[in-house]
Amino acid sequence: MPTPATSLEVVHIDPPAPTRPPQRPDWLDQSIQQRREADLAEFQTWLESFRMDDLRAMAQERGWTVRGTRKADVARQVAEALAAPTEVARTMSRLSADQRRILAAVSVVGGLDGVRVQDVERVVDYWKSSLRGQQSARLISEVMTRGLVGLREDYYFGDPVPFIPRVQARSMPPLLADLLPHFPDPPPIARDAELRLADPSAFSRSLMQCLVRIDQGRLPLRPPQPRPRVEDRFSHLKGWDYDPVELGHLQRENRLSLAGPPMTVPPPQPPLTDEVTTHLTALFGDDRRLEFAHALLLAAGIVLPGSPITTWDEVKEAFLRQNEPTQLGILARVYFGMTTWTEVWSLLRSRVALKLMRNPNGFGAQQLTLQTLLAQFAGFRRLVLNTLAWLPDNEWIPLADLLALFRVIWPGLTPLNLNIYYRAQPQQGAWYFTWNGKPIGQDSGEAWNGVHGGFILTMLTGPLHWLGLADLAYVRGEPTLVRLHGLADLFWDRTEMLESRAAVGTASTDAPVDISVHDETIEVNPARLTVEGHALLDRIAHLEQAQPFRFVYRLDVATVHRTFEQGATLEELETGWSAAFGQPMPEAVQSRLAGWWASYGRVRLYRDVSIIEFGDDYALAEMKAVSSLEKLMIAEISPRLVVIPKDAVARLQAELQRAGYTPRQADHE
Repeated sequence: MPTPATSLEVVHIDPPAPTRPPQRPDWLDQSIQQRREADLAEFQTWLESFRMDDLRAMAQERGWTVRGTRKADVARQVAEALAAPTEVARTMSRLSADQRRILAAVSVVGGLDGVRVQDVERVVDYWKSSLRGQQSARLISEVMTRGLVGLREDYYFGDPVPFIPRVQARSMPPLLADLLPHFPDPPPIARDAELRLADPSAFSRSLMQCLVRIDQGRLPLRPPQPRPRVEDRFSHLKGWDYDPVELGHLQRENRLSLAGPPMTVPPPQPPLTDEVTTHLTALFGDDRRLEFAHALLLAAGIVLPGSPITTWDEVKEAFLRQNEPTQLGILARVYFGMTTWTEVWSLLRSRVALKLMRNPNGFGAQQLTLQTLLAQFAGFRRLVLNTLAWLPDNEWIPLADLLALFRVIWPGLTPLNLNIYYRAQPQQGAWYFTWNGKPIGQDSGEAWNGVHGGFILTMLTGPLHWLGLADLAYVRGEPTLVRLHGLADLFWDRTEMLESRAAVGTASTDAPVDISVHDETIEVNPARLTVEGHALLDRIAHLEQAQPFRFVYRLDVATVHRTFEQGATLEELETGWSAAFGQPMPEAVQSRLAGWWASYGRVRLYRDVSIIEFGDDYALAEMKAVSSLEKLMIAEISPRLVVIPKDAVARLQAELQRAGYTPRQADHE
């Protein structure tokens, strides 16, 4: 039916039903050690581009001994040695001032798509260095031969792109500490500033309460924007939200073909219905945090895509088992890479002058989808995070100085030239921004502050502040200073948890853990339980309920018997309880386990077995001597009867035949 304002024919659709993704989220299946190993493998791959003689010379210069004749083996040894924290510190201490300056420049632009030596030089020039041309290239080569900088081929230009390998960055100091002003306390300019200190525990509690509400009832999502009927004839409309007035106008003028004009990409409506938003906003304080929290839960796999909002029980349970600092670390890393939500939507809603446009005639328009666009916006976030990760922790940094540096690092609209066509004529791209109706170039200060600067401030005052990674100081209502906590440690995988001031003491294992036993059930707060505590409960009980702040386990005889089968004893379980919970095992639990332990093994049932019957009391000893029978035996019923696994019969029969015996096999159903 047509919409009243535009006469645009649309079809209303319902939100999709909850759907389980084909793969579990990365945070659940990739440990910090696996991520570090992947970084080391990437570093090794780069070193394999060197000649074998160069690798050996690199090792010999440092007094190392490398073994082997395969380049991959030698590269692996050199990679491990170069990435050692002590070696990185030793190498850094021997750099000249110019080399440290070039390394800092590479740190903030290196590794981004489209980086060239002149981009590094631009940053160095901003720091008032006299490095030029071949000198910059030579310095990059010098720090590269020291193992601190790598080169890889640029996708667009084929030029070598300098970057700092993650294994090296993990052990490096904050390279921007000497290049940006920073203060342990707010400077005089912010003497009367309003300090807004990050409180990640508050955000965590709100998130947990939100999960409780999700478990309590069916919370629907807002239906998608109605689809225009004309999209059946114009494929470039499919998958995109639209401005109904603009689309109706273009339809009336017959300008909807691929040769038509650019079209507005409006920010999507909040995903939650107005009723649900009103219901849940009180938990987070405002609807921006609520929308971000929902996107974060979705990206982390804790809730499933679709309506009504439904938790993915397996993932939710694994998340709730972690203590609060680890949960916050997981959420921060999910945010670093999430592509289902972008800060750009907040930016568009808060700045009337700003619009996002897509151009059906633009370069790359045929390949552009909403998903690929969101991935490029995630590249914006990665660029900002990469720079913030080189700042000193726990120091106040003036935002004016930080934004001035960002303007040098990020002069174009995308991470350097992710879309190379933006450099000359941005309006020819598959998508672009306009400021007061004009396509944004690189020279507009107002537009840069509104888009680039706005994007950075949206990150700092929004997600990074909410997650506990950034404190802020406001002067006359404007953010003026920022202080980071733990961002670099999480970004470079130095740790997997956020050790913030607010999180200290939230998961202490020194004090006894609150635990409540009711007959056959055990209730605990999962976030306060150690990994060892959860593991012990999994060995004696079945998890019956998994909710934020409350896991309910039920003692289970089958689970306990499996644990006994694996070699555990009652004494071991009692000792493990005291170690995990800081208190003796409660009498109710101990007596139940003791009863099961006393009855364990009194009756045994075997499945899929075969019985061997011997002709006399001496044959068993002979068979053990000439075959693997003793290792295969499940039970010895008598000197003439033993039980072995059914699938071991053929192997044992062959061994006995080789030893000169001719066993007779009788099959019985």
